[in-house]
Amino acid sequence: MFYPFLVADPHSGLHYRLNDTRLAELSLASRPLEWAPGRTIAAAPDPVWAESLTNAPVETITAVTSALEDLILASPDLRAPQIHAFADSRAKRHLAALVELWRRMGDALPKGLAPVRHVLELPEGHFLDALPVVEGSLDPLAPASMRALHDRLLAEFGSAPAPARLRAAAEGTRLHALQGGITARDLETGAGDGSLAFFGLRDPAACADFAAARARALIESGSAAREIAVLTAADPRQVARAFAAQGVPLSGLPASLPERDILGETALHLLLTKRPPTPAMVLASLALSNLMPCGRRPGPPEPSDGSLRAPAAPTESRQGRTTRRP
Repeated sequence: MFYPFLVADPHSGLHYRLNDTRLAELSLASRPLEWAPGRTIAAAPDPVWAESLTNAPVETITAVTSALEDLILASPDLRAPQIHAFADSRAKRHLAALVELWRRMGDALPKGLAPVRHVLELPEGHFLDALPVVEGSLDPLAPASMRALHDRLLAEFGSAPAPARLRAAAEGTRLHALQGGITARDLETGAGDGSLAFFGLRDPAACADFAAARARALIESGSAAREIAVLTAADPRQVARAFAAQGVPLSGLPASLPERDILGETALHLLLTKRPPTPAMVLASLALSNLMPCGRRPGPPEPSDGSLRAPAAPTESRQGRTTRRP
């Protein structure tokens, strides 16, 4: 789990994002307890969500777990709060049920938060090394527990100056303003220009085709290829296909691209046909698959019965009568 602020290495000066592993090592935190709220929810359902748990157990456990984790993150000391001051209402009953569930979980916390509570309760002078925070790096939307961790490190180790942001775009453009950070206090608004644009496309294949065409247009207009970068998700096959179709060489691709499991897809489609109604896309995929035993012929498919046959062309018989070829 990464935390919403940066820290500085006291020896090299490197700025990096702190995570739970590094924090646990430097504070000598003990191994965290298992976080399994689903078992606790199912073992003794609270009346607030007991009926929902009976009708939709998986969905209810997921929703309650998510709400509990949000509540824990919003607690400055990562301890169950007291809510006696709240007036009786539906919101208080739900909150009280979450707090009671938290107490029944004991000292277990969601992944990444056990070292945080250890540090919040740790006396000063017990860290193995200093962890100064970087000035201005705290996310303004960080939850209360993350703010408390930031303030705890700031109180003991102080802060390191943030490096000046390098803004490579031309001054006055929208991209130049955005390069200062979307959370910057001096972020200027203005009319749109060509330095920054957003496009809504249908799917990853369309995004890849658009990126390849855009890159080729930029190159043909005089832009250097090394100045063009493409960000993609974990699977780069669509980008590789689109750029190859445009004839634009693309560096940085893995040595071997992941391949489709054609056998697995065909087996899945065959299994789906056993459960009616069969999706039309499944039938279409099977009809076009090279693994199917039936061959494919060019042109329209031939009908299987006479009701769909086109009218036969008229021919001349030996007796001179007009007949139709079957």
